Amino acid sequence: MGQPKSTVFVGAVGLDKESNRLTKLLEEEGIVLECQKVKDISTGRCAVLINNTTRTLVTQLGASLKFNFETFKAQNSIRFLENATVVYISVRFLLLIIYF
Repeated sequence: MGQPKSTVFVGAVGLDKESNRLTKLLEEEGIVLECQKVKDISTGRCAVLINNTTRTLVTQLGASLKFNFETFKAQNSIRFLENATVVYISVRFLLLIIYF
């Protein structure tokens, strides 16, 4: 991250308190948000359980299931990918784009 506005978070969030909290926290850290706002579904959640060297993730995907790549391109958000030095995409999220 380092420089303000050098990191972009792309995804989908619900219209709920959790998305407001997430948005506020990321903006305070200087992260640019390109989030699709999804009605009638909550923002996804992930619980991380760590025991010594074992890590377990428990997810409820929520609004991320409704992420629309065509909307992403239409909103000109693709410019962030074109100008990026590094891109991280979670495998689960990538599969959502490909298969749904």
